[in-house]
Amino acid sequence: MQNHKNKIAITICLMVIAFATVFSLVNQPQNEAAKVFLAVVIVGFVVCAVLVVFLIVYLVAWVMDMIRKKK
Repeated sequence: MQNHKNKIAITICLMVIAFATVFSLVNQPQNEAAKVFLAVVIVGFVVCAVLVVFLIVYLVAWVMDMIRKKK
């Protein structure tokens, strides 16, 4: 259960960092298209990063579970 809470906390931290980065970039004087493009790219990148992290954590947990069952 503790591991699950840690995953949620890490995800929330990543999202907060992503939104902070997006807002800091959007606040810089640029044309609207560049702002929207940057925001979409950063949010998309962070979402992919979070999904990859979850996938890796899930695979590691699954492998550990298989090793435990074999013993």
